[in-house]
Amino acid sequence: MVNVTINGKQYQVEPGTSVIEACKQNGIKVPYYCYHKNLSVAGNCRMCLVKIEKLPKLAIACATPVNEGMVVDTQAPEVLKARESIMEFQLINHPLDCPVCDQAGECKLQNYSYDHGRPIGRFKDEKVVKHTKDFGDHVKYWGSRCILCTRCVRFTEEISGTQELAVFNRGDHSEIDIFPGNEINNPLSMNVVDICPVGALVSSDFLYQARVWFMERKESICLECSVGCNIRIDSLNNEIKRIVPRDNQDVNQVFMCDHGRLNFGYIQSENRVKYPMSNGKIISWKEGIGLLSNIINGHSNNNTSNKVSILVSAWNSNETLYMVHKLQKNYLKESLVLFYSKEKTNDQIFAKFRISGDKNPNTMGIKTIFNNVHDISEKSINQLINQALSNSIDTLILIGGIPNDSIPNKLKEIFDNVKTIILLEHSQNALSEKAFLSLPTLTFAEKSGSYINDQKRIQRIFPAVEPITSGKSEDHIIQEVIISLGGAEKVLSSSGVFDEMKSIPAFKNINYRSIKNRGTLLNI
Repeated sequence: MVNVTINGKQYQVEPGTSVIEACKQNGIKVPYYCYHKNLSVAGNCRMCLVKIEKLPKLAIACATPVNEGMVVDTQAPEVLKARESIMEFQLINHPLDCPVCDQAGECKLQNYSYDHGRPIGRFKDEKVVKHTKDFGDHVKYWGSRCILCTRCVRFTEEISGTQELAVFNRGDHSEIDIFPGNEINNPLSMNVVDICPVGALVSSDFLYQARVWFMERKESICLECSVGCNIRIDSLNNEIKRIVPRDNQDVNQVFMCDHGRLNFGYIQSENRVKYPMSNGKIISWKEGIGLLSNIINGHSNNNTSNKVSILVSAWNSNETLYMVHKLQKNYLKESLVLFYSKEKTNDQIFAKFRISGDKNPNTMGIKTIFNNVHDISEKSINQLINQALSNSIDTLILIGGIPNDSIPNKLKEIFDNVKTIILLEHSQNALSEKAFLSLPTLTFAEKSGSYINDQKRIQRIFPAVEPITSGKSEDHIIQEVIISLGGAEKVLSSSGVFDEMKSIPAFKNINYRSIKNRGTLLNI
């Protein structure tokens, strides 16, 4: 470790750490625009200037590594004066359009102008006005707001590797633009909006939707593939307005794909299953649980439990999978529990980011809880088709949860060969009209649970909005069935179910509350 003195106090940091990171690690604020820990150092905004003993002039903290015995002052009079000058320079051509700018409330120019800027501007000449244009389907550019930090340019060069952006022109006419004939439409395009420190790059999909200070922010994870990117869900009046990535250097750094951040329309869709239904008629939850319990109890008592098959998607949480396992073990011993998933594709590999081809969030959870399962989709579906065609099953319980009606086409071959179909789904799908019983479930943004990504890292989802239907989480429904069958006394929370899951070796030494923001690697 290297000993360094910052503002009169001694600290120890890793060798090679930049001064700006050494300050951040120890709770000392140093302002910056162009610096980003996942991008190369540009050093062009000059906002992070600090005084370092024995150096003849101020140094930029982002590009200066710490040395043994270094003495740093972030609050020296000359440092404060330099920040004030930099802020005045940055604001010379900047428009005063904060009331209509989407970045208002999250803008470093606003914050630093208050903390470090002059109270009165001295610039009296005409401002330089730059172009405004669409950079692609999801990204808009306001050139006059841009401070040329070049974060977006470095992202397309270093993270996506697609190189659509560059700095054009010279002097105070310099601006970011796309190469002629190009658009920034790669699957990671909206990350340039996240990393822009001002309002120069904004989301076309979120534009003028809400003021950020009115929105509620809840942490969660993205379920659109097996990577499990860490996200934040922002909502207003119980309506999701946007999804943005959050920092987890072990999983997604601080980035995510466009599909993951935009595919949330189904949560507030009119296509949601709103109430329990049987043969097209609305029923109560008590009646719905009673019908499902009677079917399971009848098969179990008649020793014909092989007539029931449970088909579970790879979008279900560990808690739901465990309760399915418990239901099968105690009441449907001979029943088939089979699994299906969204069709897998090849991974999309970028310079420093990967979008998984496994479009299912909990393939690893199924393999962990049902340890004899190796092939999730094709084998299970073929086995189920054979069972249905041979009339060895008459009841199919489908526990879905995949958005946008993503039921494999092969499954449709069995619909006419199964007498009774029971659905646990959050949205209407191709099976809805054929179902004898349909019980509404919740989307990932309305419930709690845990998932295991393709790194074997267990992570948690949290409710971001109140349920917009009368639905319940899948594990909650199965628990109510087990209670109805006399196998339990009360419905447990996700935490309570997880405590029971410690009987599975992979979860033996894991505490639900200890699964922090970065998740926990499992020994499996």
